[in-house]
Amino acid sequence: MALVDDDASVRKALTRLLESAGLQVLACASAAEFLKSGLPKAPECLILDIHLGGMSGLELLARLHSTGHELPTVVITAHDDLQNRRVAAEYGCTAYLLKPLEAPVLLKEVFGAMKREMPR
Repeated sequence: MALVDDDASVRKALTRLLESAGLQVLACASAAEFLKSGLPKAPECLILDIHLGGMSGLELLARLHSTGHELPTVVITAHDDLQNRRVAAEYGCTAYLLKPLEAPVLLKEVFGAMKREMPR
């Protein structure tokens, strides 16, 4: 599972939440860092903030899509926008969630995207 968000406090909180649900998390501060990770094994799911420094989350989605990397993606944002929703849907995002995130909702969407049962 991978997480890309440029807000360190969000990365830390979401990493703790996801790890508490039994997931291994690759947490990245930018799209460039995510791409540089080399992704030796494609993550089962990507949690992706839209507004990042440098390449945006939607630009990253477009790049992954153009190179054949179809990852189940949960888009997160603090700034809702109809155009962003449309673009995210165009690239097959499985969920579009608004910050502040509700932990049970995020976990439900992540496990659903991975087609896995949530731990109890």
